[in-house]
Amino acid sequence: MLTHGVNIKPTSSSDSSNPIRKKVESLVSQKLHTDQDFLKMVDYVAPMVNKIDIHVERRLMYELEERKIKANREYLKAFGLVFV
Repeated sequence: MLTHGVNIKPTSSSDSSNPIRKKVESLVSQKLHTDQDFLKMVDYVAPMVNKIDIHVERRLMYELEERKIKANREYLKAFGLVFV
C-alpha cells in the first residue's frame, strides 16, 4: 500500500508476523493524514524496520512516550490545567 509516498506494505510473509511492523502500520493508518511530525518520523524509521533490535525498539518507545507526554502537556496547557 502506498500512502502519501510511504510504502507500508510488507515485503515478505515473515514481515506480516512482525509485531513491530504491525504496530507501525496501525499508527500510520491512524495518524498519517494529519500529523506532519509523524510523517518525518516515519521517513526516518522506515529504512530501519527490518533492522530493529531491542536497543532501537527501546529508544523508539522512549521517544514515543516523550511525544505522548509533550502532547498531553500541550493539551492541558491549552486549558490552563498544568500545575507542574
